[in-house]
Amino acid sequence: MVPTAEARACKVQINGHCISDESCQRSCFKAGYGGGDCKGLHRHCICLIKC
Repeated sequence: MVPTAEARACKVQINGHCISDESCQRSCFKAGYGGGDCKGLHRHCICLIKC
């Protein structure tokens, strides 16, 4: 059996605060990342990239 390679997702915080996951996803796509979520107490946008 041959093992398969799976792409891992890394997280990158982009500048600025976010209000919702939708606004964060738009910001991540504009920055060239694959999507993201609005996270944390201070609501920072965390984008996902393949690493």
